[in-house]
Amino acid sequence: MFTSEVCIYTQEAYFLGHTTPSSDSHGNMVVITDRHISELWGLRLPDGVGELGIALDYRGFEDQSDWFVGERWYFGEVR
Repeated sequence: MFTSEVCIYTQEAYFLGHTTPSSDSHGNMVVITDRHISELWGLRLPDGVGELGIALDYRGFEDQSDWFVGERWYFGEVR
């Protein structure tokens, strides 16, 4: 199962808050460098459109035994 959504980030700081690698007592976010979802799905990205994958691994805030593991993929003006 997966979810998808379209997000438009109007502030660089807010975007960086979702895409900057981090790690703390609740889990971590790391950049996915070993594969590209566009290649896996056979997508052609137009000139000027980049791709950024983030792997998520979070411990639940209310229930510490609840883990969320997933990926977020960003397309657009990404580095």
